[in-house]
Amino acid sequence: MEARFLKPSEMKCIEVMKGVYANPLYLDDELMIMRMQVYEDVPIHSHENIQVGVVVDGKGVFIVDGEEIPVEKGSFFTIPGNVGHGVRVLEAPLIVIDMFRPPREDYKKLFKE
Repeated sequence: MEARFLKPSEMKCIEVMKGVYANPLYLDDELMIMRMQVYEDVPIHSHENIQVGVVVDGKGVFIVDGEEIPVEKGSFFTIPGNVGHGVRVLEAPLIVIDMFRPPREDYKKLFKE
């Protein structure tokens, strides 16, 4: 693996759903890292991947398995695979560094666009 640095101006920005933009940052066989900019609520969904993240800016409420958890800049979270979760945005943009293990198949294409 080589060292890699990205300036914000070098990051691809792809709309993954209405009001949600992804900057693909890192991908290998075991790990995917994305910078997510969330302007609109994300409906409850689930995926097989473990999701780990840090809120970089903004405020929101994560809904995880029916429980509402407030988050703000600096909040850290883990969401097990196959658990329903979503986000209500209180202060946009809610910017999150998301890590998925294993990588999400539906997001792998973002690294090729």
